[in-house]
Amino acid sequence: MSESYSGDGLIAASFNSLDHELIVNISYARAKESLFGEQEYDLAKQMDENRLLQNINISLNAENELLKNDLGNITQLNTHFKAENETLSSELEIIKSKLPEYANTFFSMWYRMLRNFGALLKRSFQTIRRKFFLYKQG
Repeated sequence: MSESYSGDGLIAASFNSLDHELIVNISYARAKESLFGEQEYDLAKQMDENRLLQNINISLNAENELLKNDLGNITQLNTHFKAENETLSSELEIIKSKLPEYANTFFSMWYRMLRNFGALLKRSFQTIRRKFFLYKQG
């Protein structure tokens, strides 16, 4: 009992008709005046805090499930990309092994000639631009 000096909660009562005019001087212990105060306020505050923590826990559990799903998706993608990488690496090795066969084919010589011609055109245009710029300056 919060309104007891000893804390034992002793209540004295008499139902004898002879005691109906009995008056006993007693002291009153009020919880709000005690060292610990009224427990109802502390209990209500603790219950509010517990509800808040439960809501936070529910939110964190939901977020944890989403993260688990994301991790599963990422793991699947990682497995897929590893397999694709292995396939592409194998194909690259095959192409590299066949490259010497195509080094002196008509197509490769044609490609080198076009590439060299492109480089020559680029240098020529740069020279023409430079001379044109100097002509406009002078």
